[in-house]
Amino acid sequence: MTQSPLLLRTARPDDLDRLSALIARSYATLYAGWYDPEVLAEALPLISVANPRLLESGTYFVVEENEDLIGCGGWSTAAPGNRPNIPGTGHIRHVAVHPDYLRKGVASLILRRVFETARSAGLQRFECLSSLQAEAFYSKLGFRKTGLVDIPFGDVTFASVDMERPLD
Repeated sequence: MTQSPLLLRTARPDDLDRLSALIARSYATLYAGWYDPEVLAEALPLISVANPRLLESGTYFVVEENEDLIGCGGWSTAAPGNRPNIPGTGHIRHVAVHPDYLRKGVASLILRRVFETARSAGLQRFECLSSLQAEAFYSKLGFRKTGLVDIPFGDVTFASVDMERPLD
């Protein structure tokens, strides 16, 4: 049996519910063992919801196989949280891959499109708040760690890795 080709396309607002389900499943699987269960119980419901503004931006992408969403991710010039917006800088946003498709090039496919579209938009660099688990993935793509950030969620903090990368 031949594997179906993967389709990379721009996300649409009507993808919202399916993307939220994909992100929730991906993060719950990937973050287990990296974060304490009480941290995940508090943070996952908040970080696993697809952002409607990203889906309307034209800079958020999905990968499909047989019309099933298996990966997503994108970028924005708006910094997440209370971080300052820096001209020429983009921010990696909500990259997730279905657990059955990990290490099969889905996230790399998305990031190649992210870099391509960001260059076309005139960006010079990217910042990324990576989960602990994804630091190695982003390092392989040329990101370097600049520090650790604790993001508060109620009574817990979610440890993240602050990373940056020039767009060459």
